[in-house]
Amino acid sequence: MRKILMKMIGVILIASMWAVMIPQLAEASNTDMKQHVFADGGTKIGEATLAHLIYSAVFTNLAGNTLMNEPVKELPYEKEFNDAVVWFNNQQKEEWTSHYEADGIKKKLRALYLKNPNNTKKTMILAHGVGGSTNMGPWAKLFYDNGYNILLPQSRSYGESEGDAGKNISLGWLEREDYINWIHLADKENGLDSEIALMGASMGSTAVLLASGQDLPKSVKAIIADCGFTSHKALIQTILQKIPFGGVINKEKMYQLINQELFEKQNFKLEDASTTREVAKSKIPTLIIHGTGDQLFPVAMAQDIYQALGGEKELYLVEGGPHFKSIAKDLPNYTSRVNNFVNKFIK
Repeated sequence: MRKILMKMIGVILIASMWAVMIPQLAEASNTDMKQHVFADGGTKIGEATLAHLIYSAVFTNLAGNTLMNEPVKELPYEKEFNDAVVWFNNQQKEEWTSHYEADGIKKKLRALYLKNPNNTKKTMILAHGVGGSTNMGPWAKLFYDNGYNILLPQSRSYGESEGDAGKNISLGWLEREDYINWIHLADKENGLDSEIALMGASMGSTAVLLASGQDLPKSVKAIIADCGFTSHKALIQTILQKIPFGGVINKEKMYQLINQELFEKQNFKLEDASTTREVAKSKIPTLIIHGTGDQLFPVAMAQDIYQALGGEKELYLVEGGPHFKSIAKDLPNYTSRVNNFVNKFIK
């Protein structure tokens, strides 16, 4: 049984994103994976096994640094994207630290800070996706070239930021509080007249949108969110819908099992983390970006988030843009749209 589980986990680990993971699970379901999962115990073993694998793929960083970190290929601005990754990683940066508390234990968070030579008081705080902070260079360069200091935190269980033994991640729900602490640190660095914008991609997009529903400091002037999702519930439902096991398994039961594991390990439920509910509370100007070619989070999710937003808002759909890498699909227009938006609120 252990060899079978390791084979199934391998299907997930080699996937470059969840959108790839699901078809591979589906393909395996037509051969020996389906045979073994449901052997010697019926559907209950199958549901529990698959539910745990999906939880591990989505809500842990056990494989996070292998996801979406390959160099961009076959996109019009792949060279610029990859060059920007190298550029940022080669810059001399300060290391900042913050803390959070979990189960009564104080844990350290780490961030990278790149000060702009223009001696500015405006800072862009970047929130990375499940691939980690190493591939956020394109956004760092975009805003650095626009005169911003860059603060790039490493989320819980990523890089040198501490997490729990299981490397659990909450896809923005718990991390939203961490970004508020980073905002306070950036304000302290900037001093009076500090101006902050938040920009997130994928998981980071959801994190900053969830944070927007909190009582943020007045220094936060704008939010840019690229390829986020509407809710944790909708995310898991989307994944389960793409697993073609037909009537062999009870997908509602699998949803409940994933929800149960999430609550046991991270003390919140899927229904608690709703991006659309949180952004409805926000009055911060927000730009929603999404690629129409996103195979991970449907573009309809961006439209739903945009409709739910309470403050000034814009929606920018990148024609044919893939998940996370729409910036490499149409870099000039992407840069123009983002800079024009933030320049309205931060001078």
